[in-house]
Amino acid sequence: MSRLVLWLAAVTFVPFGIWVLADPTGLAAMTERTVATPTAMTESRAVDGGLLIGLGIFFAACALDPTRTRAGLLAMLLTLGGPFLGRLVGVALDGATAGTLQAAGFELALGALAAIALMRDARPLGGRHP
Repeated sequence: MSRLVLWLAAVTFVPFGIWVLADPTGLAAMTERTVATPTAMTESRAVDGGLLIGLGIFFAACALDPTRTRAGLLAMLLTLGGPFLGRLVGVALDGATAGTLQAAGFELALGALAAIALMRDARPLGGRHP
């Protein structure tokens, strides 16, 4: 299950990151943000696109190496958990929107899969695969 969850994240993050890298205005429109300056466009390409590509490749690398699946799942859980927490705070302080709830649902679902896979694999973090 661990490798499947990591592959699911990889095949989700990399294409989405490539899309944002190519078209940061598309994500900006989805999230009701503006990218009105070259600096803002580059920042969106780098953080919203490039970071997702890098994480997706990391998740794929962890899926390919059974000794690194737990580290990949932990990184995945934290990578999704942080933004999910931020969205919960945003919903409490700013109110919920459809876009916010959709993103939170995605983060919760994939994060829950990572947590379940971590719990099913009792090896210590960084431990050898039996």
